[in-house]
Amino acid sequence: MNMIKTAIAAAALAFAASVGAAVAQTAATTTPATKPAVTAPAPVTAAPKAKIGVPKTEISIQCSKEADEKKLHGAERKKFRATCMKAAKAAAPATTAAPAAATAPAKKN
Repeated sequence: MNMIKTAIAAAALAFAASVGAAVAQTAATTTPATKPAVTAPAPVTAAPKAKIGVPKTEISIQCSKEADEKKLHGAERKKFRATCMKAAKAAAPATTAAPAAATAPAKKN
């Protein structure tokens, strides 16, 4: 009977030692060596800043005006503008490509 108590006590001691080692390893890896600096929270602004990006082209503005006149919204507006932009861009190079080709120097063979 005494041997059973000794075996149980040894098992409990081994379990406690292994759990303690596991907790110590976990705590060491999750705790940073130095505390992060305390910073003040960012000030709250009343309105979000405007996006800074590429200005809209005349084609884009014109297509948007046409979509507004037709009172298009959502997916219909997006589809209309995409079609309008493609058509306008396809028509634009045709008018500007001819003069550029006419002024290009001829190749000598």
